[in-house]
Amino acid sequence: ANLAATVTVVTVTMHLFSINAPTSEYIDFSVQRVLRNWVEGTQNNDNETAGYIIHPDTFNNTINTLSTDESSGQDTFTIVLTKSPAADVTLTLSSNKTAEGSPSPATLIFTPSNWDAPQTVTVTGVDDGIADGNQPYQIRFDTAVSLDPDYDGLKPDRVYCINADNE
Repeated sequence: ANLAATVTVVTVTMHLFSINAPTSEYIDFSVQRVLRNWVEGTQNNDNETAGYIIHPDTFNNTINTLSTDESSGQDTFTIVLTKSPAADVTLTLSSNKTAEGSPSPATLIFTPSNWDAPQTVTVTGVDDGIADGNQPYQIRFDTAVSLDPDYDGLKPDRVYCINADNE
């Protein structure tokens, strides 16, 4: 019998910006996360597990960190659900350092009809008036609020950012 097969080749490129060499365990974790997100984001069509896909994935804060600056410089990321919710899913975003950057909009609502359409969040740098060098900060999500028990209380990963100093 003739069997048809599809082969997909995935190339993972890692850029390490740390002076301190990460351990092989750290690199393995990063590669696993990249591969998991690729599989969930492009290949997993079963839509059975509630979750989120954030692009770019900044979970490892040395790779794909968003960049803003104190001259109101902006960067963006998108977030989408991994399966259709039974009810609206509301996410609230905030910065852990409001003197460095802020997200807009501060609230995202996914519905059973728009769950698979990525929503864009714009992160804007803030001028703190202090010569403090480039400062890291994070965009954090509160736990989701939803009548769908699969999403209610489910929290997305934080998004890592750097705000470039202009003093």
